[in-house]
Amino acid sequence: MNLRISAGSLSALLVPLVLILSPLLWVQDVLAQRPTVAELERILDTDNIPQHARYTDPLTHEPQPFDVLHYDATLDLTAAPQKSMTGICTITLLWKATEFPIFTFHLRDLTIDSAFYEGTKVSTETVGTPEEATYRHLIAPSSTPSAGDTATITIYYSGTMTDEFGSGRWGGVSSSSGVLYAMGVGFQNNYVSTTQHWLPCYDHPSDKATFTGRFIVKSGMTVASNGLMVEVHEPGDGNILYVWNHTHPAATYLLTFAVAPYAELNVGTEELPMLLYALPSDTTSTKKTFALLPRMVKTYADRFVPYPFEKVGYVNTPQGAMEHQTMVSYPTSLARRADSLDLVVPHELAHQWFGDLVSPIDFRHAWLNESFATFCESLWMEELYDFDGYLAAQEGKLNNYLQQVAPREGALPLFDFSREAPSSNYPVTIYDKGAVVVGMLRFELGESRFFTAMRTYLQRFAYGTTETDSLLAVCEEIGGTDYDWFFDQWVRHAGWPIFQVNVSNTAEADQLQIHIEQVQPTEYGEYRNVPLEFSFITPSGIVHRLFRIDSMEQTFTVTIPSVFDVLVNQGELIRTLAQFDMQVTLSADEENRSEDIHFNIAPNSDLGSGEIVIEREGTPSSKPTTLHLYDPSGRLALSRTIDNFPFILDTSTFSSGQYIVHLSQGENRQTFSVLIQH
Repeated sequence: MNLRISAGSLSALLVPLVLILSPLLWVQDVLAQRPTVAELERILDTDNIPQHARYTDPLTHEPQPFDVLHYDATLDLTAAPQKSMTGICTITLLWKATEFPIFTFHLRDLTIDSAFYEGTKVSTETVGTPEEATYRHLIAPSSTPSAGDTATITIYYSGTMTDEFGSGRWGGVSSSSGVLYAMGVGFQNNYVSTTQHWLPCYDHPSDKATFTGRFIVKSGMTVASNGLMVEVHEPGDGNILYVWNHTHPAATYLLTFAVAPYAELNVGTEELPMLLYALPSDTTSTKKTFALLPRMVKTYADRFVPYPFEKVGYVNTPQGAMEHQTMVSYPTSLARRADSLDLVVPHELAHQWFGDLVSPIDFRHAWLNESFATFCESLWMEELYDFDGYLAAQEGKLNNYLQQVAPREGALPLFDFSREAPSSNYPVTIYDKGAVVVGMLRFELGESRFFTAMRTYLQRFAYGTTETDSLLAVCEEIGGTDYDWFFDQWVRHAGWPIFQVNVSNTAEADQLQIHIEQVQPTEYGEYRNVPLEFSFITPSGIVHRLFRIDSMEQTFTVTIPSVFDVLVNQGELIRTLAQFDMQVTLSADEENRSEDIHFNIAPNSDLGSGEIVIEREGTPSSKPTTLHLYDPSGRLALSRTIDNFPFILDTSTFSSGQYIVHLSQGENRQTFSVLIQH
């Protein structure tokens, strides 16, 4: 089967339109001048027009006069993996308001051959240049619609599909390693959503629609896309037609396709297929990579709401990962590792709830997607390794943010962050910082109320869009108190608290004084109601205490016998977004301290291992080295003397969880947090 599309002359399309738009006198005066669509658009770009007539850019939202209901696209991709194509897209829309009935759509680097409104040929007008974020095309109806009317617009188009900047950098359509594939967003462009590189659509997350994709490719090729494959037809001409139909509304940036000689694997059930698309040479490693996928789906369904779509899908592509609705683009390089514990799999799966079922109304709210999906990585670790696994994962994200991300990207808020380099449309800040903040929200609300709030949020906005204040409102409704302070401090503002902490003995027996001062840059502001968990190391076990920081400087006292070290933010409840300059002085015998002794330990807190390796650096000492190992409950699990280094501690007999290793030699003390996994 070959797709034949008649092409009209582009110059014939750009003719003036007379638009019957409104009985308002001033509008009639404007129309009497017979403006082109572009001229009318300039007229609309004023403050005295109805809100629904204003154009929306990727970082704002204004209601449009239309609501797209469905995209039905036929794409001739017989040149795949080359990027040339011809296409037809029929768009079904509902007119919500008719004072200014203009349909706006996006199509980038492809030629509009002709367009039809309800079967009547109409002109299109291009506004702006491809360099502008608001670059778009306009169509006016051939007859006056009424509010509530549905209409169809059919666009014929062709050309060579591109990616953002034409450089193979993520967003748009790419071809590599024999795979032709589409990625729904770009990291560096100014328009964010990149479905417009292959589909004429209103490419803004606020307008979700169902989708039918009819893909014509050469025999031997397979197409993976959204929804369910409802038809495969081979007409005998060397081509094959795949029809995918997605009956749940999707934001346009979540639509996709991938073309390659894929093999299909189903690791799910007939009721809920879990389809994996991999090259035949990659099927074994791909199955191993996704071995835990059914358990992941159940974990998130139990925590939140049942899986919301007709299938779970992953397709191996040269780049990724990207949470396309029901068909995640997953990096082939990761699939080939055969690593069933890779956290990209649960991250992208979590997006089917956070980002796909409930989508941001504009891209200022992208943190609602990425922060929650990254937090869900930690929930998956909790499923595998209990709450200690969750805390270890959160600690890893916290450390990565403070040590790697923030120095590179600078201090960014989660909401409405800067996109100028070194930031991007998706800075790592909204992943790692965001996950820690969501974990803090979990702590503030409490376990039951947090997950009730998440279920309420997902149910209330299911298959629709939301914004930051919508989540805040749900949290306040379920929590029964004000959380605006939390969102203002941790979501809307940049930075984090930096605490200078001094712990010392007092004159009272077994009493410690903890002095805490906020020393972060002035532009970060003052932080209030910050939960800090201290862990006091004693010969018999670990004692945890939680304090709330409400001012720039505070002092606390505690009475705990025989404390020989103190940790902060490594307790049993929470990992707080904060940095610490900590000084612990628990002995007057400072003359015995050898400052050139230092211990190194592997693995660190976010790695699992069957053994702990301890090394000592510095001048050897005649004093013995003592090791205390504390189990996840804070009890002393092991105490012994180390005579030789490196020392290897076999942990195979210990249960999985977060352990504290305390090493001392004379007055030198070091404490480490280690996750033991089996």
